[in-house]
Amino acid sequence: MLAGESAENIKAFTGVAVYEPEFLNFLPHGVSSVTDAWMRAKDAGNKIGIMDVSGAYWTDIGNPSAYASAVVNALRSSGETIYIHPDIECGDVEMDGYVVIEKGCALSDVKSLRNCIILSAFPSPQSSPQKGEEVNKSPLPSGE
Repeated sequence: MLAGESAENIKAFTGVAVYEPEFLNFLPHGVSSVTDAWMRAKDAGNKIGIMDVSGAYWTDIGNPSAYASAVVNALRSSGETIYIHPDIECGDVEMDGYVVIEKGCALSDVKSLRNCIILSAFPSPQSSPQKGEEVNKSPLPSGE
């Protein structure tokens, strides 16, 4: 931002983009900046569109800890500490802290869940919480 310029109209790139396959032709071989390709595409008569997400919540979730922080922030903003997908049957599971159980998860008589996010992308049934297990191993940031 330049001196005297209003921050009101400043926009930032979130790092999320959708491109037509033909756009790749504007990228040179090797390391380059996508902004250079945008300018080449524009100079060739192509349009570059944007989607203004001002006022919307956005955060980088590029690692497990950042993802967990985003999930906890979403729970907090809605005044909740627990999210359980409606298809999940929990039975008599003791829950403490922030607990998220996504669609497709299997809970086989799990005893307790504390500060955890259980995703359905487990590689095998053996890695899902098992009967009598106490789960307290989410990548939730310390202090959460």
